[in-house]
Order: sequence, then structure tokens, then C-alpha cells
Amino acid sequence: MDAIDYYNKYAAKIFEETVEEEVTEEVREEFLSHLDEGDTILDLGCGSGRDSLDFYERGYDVTPLDGAVEMCRLAEVHTDLEVLCEKYEDMDFDDAFDGVWAKEAFIHVPKNEMEDILDRVRNALTRKGVLYTSVCEGEFEGFSGELYFSDYEKGELEELLEDCGFQILKTWTTKEGEFRRGYEGSGWIHALARRKEGRVYFCRGQRGRRSMVEKRSGVRDYLIIILGAFIVGFSIKNIYDPQGLVTGGVSGIAIILKEKVGLPLWVTNLAVNGPLFLLSLKLKGWKFVKRVLVAEAALTVSLAVLPEYAFLKDDLLLTALFGGVFCGVGTGMMLLCHATTGGTDTMAALIHTRLRHYSINQILQVLDGIVVILGATVFGVHYAFYAVIAVAALAKTSDGIIEGMHYAKAAYIITDKKERVAQEIMDMNRGVTLIDARGAYTGERRDMVFCVVSKKEIVEVKELVRRIDPRAFVIVSDVREVLGEGFMEYRQ
Repeated sequence: MDAIDYYNKYAAKIFEETVEEEVTEEVREEFLSHLDEGDTILDLGCGSGRDSLDFYERGYDVTPLDGAVEMCRLAEVHTDLEVLCEKYEDMDFDDAFDGVWAKEAFIHVPKNEMEDILDRVRNALTRKGVLYTSVCEGEFEGFSGELYFSDYEKGELEELLEDCGFQILKTWTTKEGEFRRGYEGSGWIHALARRKEGRVYFCRGQRGRRSMVEKRSGVRDYLIIILGAFIVGFSIKNIYDPQGLVTGGVSGIAIILKEKVGLPLWVTNLAVNGPLFLLSLKLKGWKFVKRVLVAEAALTVSLAVLPEYAFLKDDLLLTALFGGVFCGVGTGMMLLCHATTGGTDTMAALIHTRLRHYSINQILQVLDGIVVILGATVFGVHYAFYAVIAVAALAKTSDGIIEGMHYAKAAYIITDKKERVAQEIMDMNRGVTLIDARGAYTGERRDMVFCVVSKKEIVEVKELVRRIDPRAFVIVSDVREVLGEGFMEYRQ
């Protein structure tokens, strides 16, 4: 069974077993001795959130992360912290954390996947960031019961970390049963390592073949951020503002103030975002706000230099639709590069540091709602209804930019003629997976045919299934994005 499926299935039981479990205090102190109070920590594989809560109560800025949805929900309830529900292989942080706490985080990860994950961990750390991790001591790798386990010898773990750009600070072992219940029979290896300075150390492919390549430049990302900010600026100045359409955020405040006191849009944007930027810089640090600064500066410049011209006159519906589309494109481009234009986004993030029991999205909705209501008092209630259309168009467009427009279809086929169905689908140059399934009523076991095809090909799949086995049961669902051979290639 996949580890994430296992932890989702037994989330309540695992939570009960681990939430009150004692962790050797010396381990935490060893890790925290390399950090300062208020530093940022990524709790990788946070589980019940026990360690995240401890770090938070000690005054650290903690981000819990786990791949199992059910564990994330339980951890959020236990900690009142926002938990990132994300697989290790999907992490994409850049210079974001002073420390990564990965206690037992990698015990179910196959060794041939560790290099990619450690690359991502290293990228998530600041220049002198510290990683703590622990693994089972031994030579075993494979399934034990329902779960996959990867054990390590001490030298093997040290070599892996060094190959992936870490400087070993300390490694030590503890005896069986000393660190966590349920793994009797073997000890634990603990490692503290610091990210090596410089811009090298990406380990790809098989371990032992070091590749020291330059970390890809962020210039392209910053150019995309600037272009996205100018597109947003165009939608604000040349589409929303001439029609008095207030969709929330600092841009909405700017449109209101321009209407009431004649203040230029760029002046309001700078006056509101400037203090927010300085405050977030003080609370969060440079690494969190550097891209936001570029986006804010580009938006302010765009609002100042773009000529004032109303592209859509006296048509609120077109204004809402096309304003939302343009703003969504620009916003999506910036979000792809981990940036926003600040404003109420930044304000919500800062308020969240004091009101942890509310999510950032909830706070953001309240702030934007207040701005829309203010706009309704200035321009009229019917403008506020058109603003809802604009927000919906923005959200749909930005989601398309972020998630990709390469939609596909997934088919689950239950048939007694699986070999023939699978073969004909493979003849379409599409991959097929056979999933072991069992009927709840009959208890009969049979393979279920699973495939992902394009929207056009799903018609052919349904036709061939109907032709081969008219009694087959077919489930078709939408797929938002497919990465891999035959579909969209992974971003390099």
C-alpha cells in the first residue's frame, strides 16, 4: 500500500498513538541550538503536528507539511496552524526556511527517490539552513506488511547527504525503542546537516554519480513576474478603473480614492503596499518578500506609466469578463513564480500571525469583501454584482494558468475481458494500469483497467469497451493536469 494511502486510512489511530508520544528533548535541543528564536522551520511529514506545536509555542515560525490529507486535517485541529498538504516530490520552496525538521520523514521513501527529495529540501533551506532527520538503522529495503521501508547504515546516510549538498554537522545512533514505539528490533540513526554554501549541488539520477551543476537562474522568473504585474496593471488602469469596477484588494482602494479625491492609482498602491512590505520584511525576513517587492514595484510602475485609456466603454459585462481574464493571466503568471502583488494578500498573511485560528483565505475574503462593500457605496450596488463576475473570471483564469490547460479524461473500466480492453487501449499508444479490486457484494476479485487519455480519445475508449464487453462498467472523470510521457512534459 502507498504510504500516503496508509496514513489516510489509519489517520485517527496514528494520531492517537503519536500526538502524546514523548520525543527525546536532547534531539530537539540539538536541532534548535543552530537556530535563533523566531526563525522559520519546515516540519516535514508533520503527522499529528506534535512537533510543530512545540516549535510554535517556543516562538518559532513553523510551517507544518504532510502528504496525507486526513493527517493534515487532524494536525490543523490539534495545532491551530495552517498545514500544507503536499507530497515531498511536489515541494517547490526557494530559500525559505532556516531549519527543516524531518524526523522519520523518509522511512517510507524508496532510496532511488531520495536524491530528488533532498534536492528540494536543500532548495527550501536558507544559505546556512539546517536539516535534522532520522532513519531506521539497517540494510533492509522493501515492503514489510502494508508499508515500504528504507533502512540505512550510518555511512550510507552520511554519503547521501553529502552527495546532495549538505555538510554533516553530527550523526549519532539511539537504541531500539528509545525513540519511537513500534519499530522494535533496530536502532535509529540521527543526522544534523547544514546546507553547503554556493550555488552547486544538485544530485540527479543514481546516487554516487555526483553532478555539481549551477542552480538555475531566477532571471526568467523575475521577468515573468514583471510581465504579469504589467498585465495586472493594464487590467486595473485601462479596464476596471474607467468603469469604476471595484474587485477588492489595494487596487479597489486605489480606484475608490481616485474617484473621491483624485489620487493617482500608483500613489495609493505605493502608499498602502510600502508600509505592508516593511512590516512583512521585519516579521518574515527578506527571503519571503523579495519576489513580492519585485511584483509590487512592477505594478506600481505600470500604474504610473501606462497611458490612461478606456478600452471598454459603457459595457460593465465585458469589463467584468475581460478585466477578470487579463487580471487572472497576470496573477497566474506571478503565482507560478511564487510571487504576488502584496496588498491584501500580505495584510492577510500578517494578520494570520496573530489570528492563527482563521486561515489566510478566510481573512483575505473578509478584507476584500470590505473593499467591495466600500466600492458599492461609491459607485452603486449593481457595480458590486459585476465585480463578482470579474472575481470569478479572475479565479478561473488564474487557476488555468497555474494548473495548466491540458485537460484529459480518466477511465476506470471493470470488465471480464480486461486483457483485450487493455491491449486495444495500448494500441492507441496510451498506457494502462491494472488495479486489483474486489466487489463488496460478491467478494469477487478482479482487475480494474485504468487509463488516462485526451478528451478526444475518450470517445474511442468508450466505443471499444462497448464493442468488446457491453456489460462492462465504465467510470469517466475529468483530469485537470497530466505530466509525463504522452502528455505535458515536466518543467525543466
